[in-house]
Amino acid sequence: MDQPEGFQKIGLKRKVCRLKCSIYGLKQSSRKWYYRFHRAITSIGFTMIEEDRCVYVKRSVKNFFILSSYVDDILLVGKNMEMIVATQKWLSSTFEIKDMEENEYILGVKIHRDRSKKLLSLSQETYIKRITERFRMHNANPVDTPMDKSCVLSKELCPKTEEEKKRMTKIPYASAVGSLMYAMMCTRPDLCFAVGMVSRYQSNPGPDHWVAVKRILRYLKGTTAIVYAKDPKYHGRTKHIDTRYHFIRDSIAQGEVVLRHIPTNDMIADPFTKPLRRDAFHRHALIDTLTWAITLAL
Repeated sequence: MDQPEGFQKIGLKRKVCRLKCSIYGLKQSSRKWYYRFHRAITSIGFTMIEEDRCVYVKRSVKNFFILSSYVDDILLVGKNMEMIVATQKWLSSTFEIKDMEENEYILGVKIHRDRSKKLLSLSQETYIKRITERFRMHNANPVDTPMDKSCVLSKELCPKTEEEKKRMTKIPYASAVGSLMYAMMCTRPDLCFAVGMVSRYQSNPGPDHWVAVKRILRYLKGTTAIVYAKDPKYHGRTKHIDTRYHFIRDSIAQGEVVLRHIPTNDMIADPFTKPLRRDAFHRHALIDTLTWAITLAL
């Protein structure tokens, strides 16, 4: 490491420091911390899942326990409170930690629990308001769908001349798409198709592509209160589809799963694959009640 400014040795400015441990702020530090935490948490029976290497599980005959880490933020989830408390005590004895008790907000996502209804919901209302203000769309008129059914984006709409490209460099296109993508990944799968389309042109976006991005922001402005809910009435998986392909195939072969024909108008995957009319989009997305009912299945 280069000698820190103000601490350089006289006559030895060209010398560098050999670190004996990680220092906060270095790009390697977070990875070193991850390996340190991984060794510690696996030593007490937790197993890292391959689909997400920041998530660990611990199983017993009657209990199932989940621990997730994001750098130095840790969430504990489980049915057995004694097991949670024991893990907290072990963490505090091994690392210097601060217990935030029952978590309500993490990484821009608000967690709401309704124990009487056995409902767990996630919302990014504050985050969405912030990004609409950041990209100056907070006063824009809201729209009913994230992408107009007649919208067709292509490379033909990309800037051709250097003057056009220079003009588009002033537009925060990639930043806006990245912000939308985070909302899509956390709580807003209804943005999946629209964000997927606009993300294709980040290297050379044109004015029409930017209009499409702004429409998504306008849609978000009118739907900030939508939550991503775990409801026992709904059953489905929304993540790691590819890793479960063989399991589904085997289940079909064993007769545990039966394939049925679904009419075209009832295809609930349509919002993820193409722009829809207002009525069709609302029917599939269930946003009339401002509740996104997709299971957060374990």
